[in-house]
Amino acid sequence: MLTTSSPAYTNRGFRVIVDRNQKKLRFVFYFSEADTSNKEISAWLESVKERVGLGPLNPEPYWGFDDLRYKLAQK
Repeated sequence: MLTTSSPAYTNRGFRVIVDRNQKKLRFVFYFSEADTSNKEISAWLESVKERVGLGPLNPEPYWGFDDLRYKLAQK
């Protein structure tokens, strides 16, 4: 399993983007970043295409900075 990070896409095309303007961490999907040389991922991508399409996640998951600050302060 690959961890999702901000500077890089996972082998399935996911990434976390720090959006300072909107003050949130966005979880995005770009099918073009998926590793289609991997047969398992290529098959998974085809099933995603058939079920929901290869567009952006809708709704797009995100975490607001204020929510994260609150959660971190509780630790």
